Amino acid sequence: MTPPVLVRDVDAIWAEAQLRLPAALRAIPMTASDPMSDGTWPAPAPEVRFHLARRALGQPWGGHLVLAAFVLAARRLQPNTLIGYLGNLHTTFRELFGESGLSSMDDWNPDILIPAYQDGELLPTHSQGRRTLFWGHYSSLANHGRRWLEALPADQQSTYRPYLLRMPDPFVVNGRSKQIEVLRRQQATRKAEVAAIVPYLMQIRAQAHFRFNRMERFRTAFQAACKEVKRRGRKVLPLAFSYEEGTASSKALPRQRLHFRLWDRGTYLEAHPEADRRGRRRSRLHIRTSAATRLRLLVELVSVESLRPGVEPDTFWFLELLERDLLGSRPLQGTPEERAAKQAWLRSWGYGYGDDPQSRQSSPFATGLKGILAWPAEDAIFARLAAWQGVTLIPVEALYVGALFGVLAVDIFTTTAMRMNEALQIRVEPERFLEVAIPAPPKAVDQRNRTAWVFRLIPKGEREEQLQNYRVDDQVRHQIAKTAWYLAVDHYHLTDNELLPKVPYARGVREHRFDDGRYLFQHGRRALTNMDLNACMRFLLHGMVFIKDNGEPVAITSHRLRNVVATYLLQVEEVPIDIVAEILKHKHLATTAYYAKATPAMVGERLEGYLARFAGVIDLEHDILRTPEEVQAQIEEARERMGTLLDVAGGTCTQPGYCPVKTACIGCPLNAPDPAKRHDPERSRFWATRERDRAVSEGRPMDARRMEQTIHECDVMLQEMDLIQRWREDEVCEAHVELGRGF
Repeated sequence: MTPPVLVRDVDAIWAEAQLRLPAALRAIPMTASDPMSDGTWPAPAPEVRFHLARRALGQPWGGHLVLAAFVLAARRLQPNTLIGYLGNLHTTFRELFGESGLSSMDDWNPDILIPAYQDGELLPTHSQGRRTLFWGHYSSLANHGRRWLEALPADQQSTYRPYLLRMPDPFVVNGRSKQIEVLRRQQATRKAEVAAIVPYLMQIRAQAHFRFNRMERFRTAFQAACKEVKRRGRKVLPLAFSYEEGTASSKALPRQRLHFRLWDRGTYLEAHPEADRRGRRRSRLHIRTSAATRLRLLVELVSVESLRPGVEPDTFWFLELLERDLLGSRPLQGTPEERAAKQAWLRSWGYGYGDDPQSRQSSPFATGLKGILAWPAEDAIFARLAAWQGVTLIPVEALYVGALFGVLAVDIFTTTAMRMNEALQIRVEPERFLEVAIPAPPKAVDQRNRTAWVFRLIPKGEREEQLQNYRVDDQVRHQIAKTAWYLAVDHYHLTDNELLPKVPYARGVREHRFDDGRYLFQHGRRALTNMDLNACMRFLLHGMVFIKDNGEPVAITSHRLRNVVATYLLQVEEVPIDIVAEILKHKHLATTAYYAKATPAMVGERLEGYLARFAGVIDLEHDILRTPEEVQAQIEEARERMGTLLDVAGGTCTQPGYCPVKTACIGCPLNAPDPAKRHDPERSRFWATRERDRAVSEGRPMDARRMEQTIHECDVMLQEMDLIQRWREDEVCEAHVELGRGF
């Protein structure tokens, strides 16, 4: 996603760029530049106009792209999508014109050049996916332009026809794009990525909480040291401090001790006189900084000491990102050799983009907001100088904010499977995040209303302003409260009666549909974007290894997590596909079937289980199918007994009304596990183990298989309870700080 561009700067740039346009393209009918426009047609977003002014204008195809941009913006195409179209056409046109020796669009013959490009005769190094993408974008813009032109009066049609992209004869392009083959290959690639992540779904959420807890303890210790400096004065600098962390049990030996040192710029330069050698102090440290910058306290990680003999210490997961200078936009900066080394390392972790990752430059931990995952600009050079001297300075607050938003995003995406543009809609407002009452089923013994906490959001594809409910569990509510508290108290310094500020909705993601609001994902009075939130998740989960069958690494994104949850629900938990479609807010079951398609490993496991059962001896006296009347009676009984947020075996039910798993609460994905109810799955497992052994001894393999599934479901729930209990214990583990002189 393109970072936001300041509107005031773009207006000036675009005003100057328009002078280079033909008069016809300064007043395009039925678009925002139409002199008769009453504001009905949206103008291209600032980043789109910036892209046109800086890249397309001055090129032979520049006028064609300007017309296409205004026409598609009037039809409310999303800015990031439009930039993708324009960028792809601009780049490919530039290479095609250079390869073919063309100098103007009058020389552009789509009947010859497009088939030659599709067949690989032109630019043979381009991948088939890139060729297909170009044809898709080209034909889309050409068709939109043709329909727009047909709506104009005849005299205007002749004026604007030269600026339309010409479509080739269908006879020469039919069958050449290989769109179906490319689509299937892309789908297979996505499924392979999902297959690499599915086995670690529970560990992803647990690891996110463990890491956030570590970051929170580190920040607490850092703040305690800063308070000590404020109390005793700057004479105590450099100030050494340390704290222990490990298991939350008071009876266990803390696993390790982390040692830090607190500096300001003056004391650091006094202790490192080599930083002033040959004028580097003035040329690289920008001494003419504000007093606040010069007095800002900086923290250095000195060492991590293991307190268990024979056990290696576990340092922070993000240190290599700092040491390799990969936070923020730093992967795109440096000498050509440095940039190449950074990009190669990022690709080795799966952070490349697109069909041809080596052709793209990525900065996976960059956000468009100050104060998240990057040093303040005035401290960045100082921190890099320290790194060159082997000193690791850590931007505590920027990393804490990234981890805070990252853990909340992981919680939301792994429990609700919502889309990114739905998550960005979340508001801390009474009418958008509320507790709803749900009537009990008609024949339930307990007729009191059930309650559930829900977000009220507009799903993707919903053309009407129809809000839908997205339920959340207690852990997500807890993390929401923690995030809102940070924003109100630590970030905005609001009083008790003040609410979070209203900010514009995230740019580039259907922003025309949403007004200003108290969005949860905000910082510095700006809403986080898709790019920002994905960067926070990638930062928090960096180092977790997900490998496809072919050995390629996979990185976490919100959309991949959505696919993973869908696959887990349908293939592992065996939730009916219509229930999964409702959770994902899909309108078509075919879409859900694609999202939740079984991975090759799952197919192989099921096939092995089928063959094992087929080879067994079935005892018909014990394996009698129930009649439809019996099944219906069980469903009706379930309808009478189940309700939202009802206490059930092993946890709390979050399914409204009808129970899709027929009261088989253990193993149900709609059952939020509660470690306090550990006895339920343990008791069920004991019973299922006994029944499985009996079925095996009596030659009833299908019954044995069902009991094995029950045992597996109990084990999964117990594992989930263990993870929840561990991160809850870890969350309340405090950092006990010890202070001392730095030298």
